[in-house]
Amino acid sequence: LADRLRITKSDADRLIGEAADLGPRRALTGEPLAPVLTATAAAQRRGHISDGNVAVIRKFNMQTGAPAGNWVQVRLQQDGANRDAIGSVVEVKRGDKVERHE
Repeated sequence: LADRLRITKSDADRLIGEAADLGPRRALTGEPLAPVLTATAAAQRRGHISDGNVAVIRKFNMQTGAPAGNWVQVRLQQDGANRDAIGSVVEVKRGDKVERHE
């Protein structure tokens, strides 16, 4: 694949791994199966995450042994009237980049 596409072997390995995790699959019986990383694949198709984000998610899943398709889940709670923190803003900082979610 690397020779055919004129890319490095490591890039070819990455593309094969991403295809295995993000692409559609088939069961042995032929029925269609969702991608291994379903939510990640959907977010990438919508353009909500970059190739770098995909790499981080795939690495996280490999290192933690987390079940396929899981995302980091955050449940916000606080004392007081708005106990479930409805309307909260969450910022995720990675290096010099900040993602903000409301």
